Amino acid sequence: DNNGFVHIVYLKRQGEDAWLHYATNKSGSWPTELLFANSDLGPYNEGSTFPRFMHHSLDLKLQDNGKPIVQFFNGKIYNVIACGPLGRIDSSYSFYELNLNILAQEANDSWTYYSVPTPDFNESFGCLPAGDRFGEFSHLINAGSGQFYSIGNALHNGKAMFGRSGIADLNSWNFYAVDSLRRAYNSNPSDNLFWEGFDGIRFAQSDDSVINMIYITSRLYGKLNSNDILKRFYFASFNPDSLGSKNYTPYYREIT
Repeated sequence: DNNGFVHIVYLKRQGEDAWLHYATNKSGSWPTELLFANSDLGPYNEGSTFPRFMHHSLDLKLQDNGKPIVQFFNGKIYNVIACGPLGRIDSSYSFYELNLNILAQEANDSWTYYSVPTPDFNESFGCLPAGDRFGEFSHLINAGSGQFYSIGNALHNGKAMFGRSGIADLNSWNFYAVDSLRRAYNSNPSDNLFWEGFDGIRFAQSDDSVINMIYITSRLYGKLNSNDILKRFYFASFNPDSLGSKNYTPYYREIT
């Protein structure tokens, strides 16, 4: 921060699950604090079957007042009976979180929790809710004036996404699709349930406010034989103020 102190957020494994922790050296030592103390954030071990191929994500930025703000993906699962590939009843997940959350530290060092609304996307994988399971590979950007941007993905409808909070209002968010795996693979959602996904997202913001993204996608996502998985790298460049406009299309390029 402006005073030279370091702020970190991390996941700590307790039992088989992930718990969110925060630490800073502003006191001269490194005390740790358990955040989101009422719940773990889901399985945190290599043997976990559900949620499928989950990527725990978290990011920390500083607010305009110098206090930290933390964005994290909640992978909590409550049961594993739900629709599976191609709509079959399968050992999948149904009652779960799988969403994006925010904790912002206040002036008195207490934390305020914000549940980020589900993106209003209308495409879905078979029997899974549209816009569901969103926020993996997430990144947070302080856009100034109390506004934040969020970059990540909405897995259950195959979207790379960009979100914008309200001005000084972390309860209000609008989300826009930057790219779709349907566009990238020219595929039919009903034929490829769980077969396409993201393996990583990175971004950079230029001086003219244009955001550049690089993301890794997988074809035949979730196949047990790794030799069958086709990965592609994509670059996208877009102006946040133009997303959502009917006549605006971001610039895409496959990296080969």
